[in-house]
Order: sequence, then C-alpha cells, then structure tokens
Amino acid sequence: MLTHIRMFITGNNFFESADYCMNAKDSFLKGFDTPAIVNYSFACEVYLKALLNFLQTSKKLNTHKLFDLYHNLPEAQQKNIAIQMYNQNVLLKDGLGRSQLENISEAFVKWRYSYEYSTLHIDTSYLQAFCKVLREECSKIFFNSTWDDVKGKI
Repeated sequence: MLTHIRMFITGNNFFESADYCMNAKDSFLKGFDTPAIVNYSFACEVYLKALLNFLQTSKKLNTHKLFDLYHNLPEAQQKNIAIQMYNQNVLLKDGLGRSQLENISEAFVKWRYSYEYSTLHIDTSYLQAFCKVLREECSKIFFNSTWDDVKGKI
C-alpha cells in the first residue's frame, strides 16, 4: 500500500478517536477534551504530511507545527483548504484564520502535556473544522472523490 494512503488511514484513526472522545456519552469518557484535542491535532498533522508526501514536496516534514506544514503545501492546496474552511462557516478572523491556525499549530505538543501549563486555550471548533477539511482535501487529492464516498472503502 502506498505511503500516503497508509498515512491517510492513520490520520483517520486519530480523527475517529478524537470524535469518540469529544462526543462520548459514557460518563467515564465525558470531559475527555484533552485527548480529543491531541488526537484532532495529530490527525491534522498526519493529513498534512500525507498531502506533502503525495505531492512529493522536498519540504522538511519532521515538525509537529501545523502552521509550518500547511505553509509547505503548494499554493493551490493552501487555497483549496482556505476556501473549504470558509465554507465550513467557522468564524474566521482573517482568510484561512491565520491567527486561529497559529493558535492550534502546536496543540499536539502542548496539549499532550497540558498539566504542565497553568492555562491553555484552543478554539476546538476551528480545530475540528480544520481536521475535517484536511480529510476532505486528502480524499479529493488521493481518490478524486469526497470523504463520504471514500469512507468504508479503504
């Protein structure tokens, strides 16, 4: 199986885990926001790296910073993602939501160790929307299809 497809499947696993934590009805899992944030942010990272891998960019991929990974994408993909974010009706402070992207950029690193910080803030609706948009962009680029058509087939 091709590397970018394995990466996409891994991203999907983290995305689904995040959704499970965020939407848990089970009393034990209620309040599992931190694992949800870590999993959403790692899913975003893997989706971005899968796109970069598929597009065969020679960019450095050994970072967790979503902002840097996003800006290593070709302009066409950046534009597609920005348009999809706008269409998600997420309240964007500017274009893609540069300040929001910067805010979630290091979520994987910071939220894994959230107990080390006195306060942490993140826009979870933006993070979730960004994750969905990246999954959709991967579906489009890798399979020339929507996520709804791809899920269950890989």
